[in-house]
Amino acid sequence: RIQFRLDQASEVTFELRDVTGKLVEVRDLGMQPAGYNSLVVETAALGAGSYTATLVVNGAVSTQKLMVK
Repeated sequence: RIQFRLDQASEVTFELRDVTGKLVEVRDLGMQPAGYNSLVVETAALGAGSYTATLVVNGAVSTQKLMVK
């Protein structure tokens, strides 16, 4: 689960990339309300390793690492 907080209602896109930078998943979450939000990343189909999870909020980018065991 990835949690994020928005100061105002915003357009949000989620991107998941593997260690080589290959785009594994992209989701257009559309308009999300202000406040705390979350999304569930299904890791069962992913191989073990390091991934980067990126949220694009109204054009601003925030990236964090995600480890799958």
